[in-house]
Amino acid sequence: MEPKMIINFIGKKSRTTRHHLLPIYLRITIEKRRFEVATHRHVEPYLWSASGGKVKGKSESAFETNMALDEIKKKVYDYKELILSQNRELTVNALRKNGLAKIKIIEHC
Repeated sequence: MEPKMIINFIGKKSRTTRHHLLPIYLRITIEKRRFEVATHRHVEPYLWSASGGKVKGKSESAFETNMALDEIKKKVYDYKELILSQNRELTVNALRKNGLAKIKIIEHC
């Protein structure tokens, strides 16, 4: 049975920039173990939907940020499928140490 993996995007209020922008982090949870990594995306705090894990609104920047977050999520799921197809164990450490660096899930914007 494959392990349950949950992917969320969270805004870290404790890490708000000096320009009062909210950084967006990728949180991956596998078998009740989790880790977070910065997406290098920022948003105005009032535009962030915590429940949806997306930027609110229909502006071009909101659309662009949401598309980038969807692409990150897709890359994580693709990497999960690659690991499982190679009969390797899917763990938080496998993604943290190998996955995110190798496939460049997080690109600096």
